[in-house]
Amino acid sequence: MEKVSIKIVLQVVVLTLVLTGCANRGGSYAGRQGSSPERMIDLALEEMGNCLKSTTKGNKAQCANQLYSRINSGISDSDPDKAPGLTMVTKIYTLLSKFDRGEITSPQDMQNGMRQIVNETAMDAQRARYYSAAQGEMESRRQRQLFQDAQRLLAPVQSPVQTCTPAYGAPPGTLVCR
Repeated sequence: MEKVSIKIVLQVVVLTLVLTGCANRGGSYAGRQGSSPERMIDLALEEMGNCLKSTTKGNKAQCANQLYSRINSGISDSDPDKAPGLTMVTKIYTLLSKFDRGEITSPQDMQNGMRQIVNETAMDAQRARYYSAAQGEMESRRQRQLFQDAQRLLAPVQSPVQTCTPAYGAPPGTLVCR
């Protein structure tokens, strides 16, 4: 049971992080090696796997706690996937705590719990990206409006009043207006 649950937990964590986009930004792995959030997630997942393999049944939840700390400190707060990712790890912590206490004993129960976490995380991530994009668009519109207002205020003043003078060499009553 213990080996199956470790495998299930790791697969779900990797799948969920890929679904939320945290672990799959920037294309190929070679292109991602230098970027810090992706590298941090790879290391955090590796650490969690080692932690799950090396800890006894009563202490598995601490592995999720370590993953939470690692993601929290390694991913920028401006990343829309950070909050759903941390929520996911919190739910995994709760599930592993139940496993540690013996409330979950079958691999099927663990799979069902993980499946539910994946579905909820995918919806949370989609919602977070939508709100982030909408917020970005509103900020972009606000900046465009500020630039247009500044351009209008800084443009040279043009008087709507025209000055008309008699035209030289033209018939009497001919005016030239400027």
